[in-house]
Amino acid sequence: MESEDARLQEVMFYYILEAEHRMIMDALDNQGTKRTINGNWIEVKGMNGSELFIDASESIINIYTKPAYLEELSKRRERALARRVRNIRFQ
Repeated sequence: MESEDARLQEVMFYYILEAEHRMIMDALDNQGTKRTINGNWIEVKGMNGSELFIDASESIINIYTKPAYLEELSKRRERALARRVRNIRFQ
């Protein structure tokens, strides 16, 4: 079991309906300043100093803290590099 003072790093909502999607995104919009980073990524800086990073598509919303977001980006870069290497080997 994790430490009692460990903080939540990531929340994922899968297969959500359009109304639920809008409700969640509206609630996140009300948390502070919102900025589109690229693609589906949105950064929300809360009035309390918190930073959330949201990866949202039509039926999925992933919400990350900054450390979890940076880790997710690293994983995605590694997977993209592995795909490129695999593609080069098979050409």
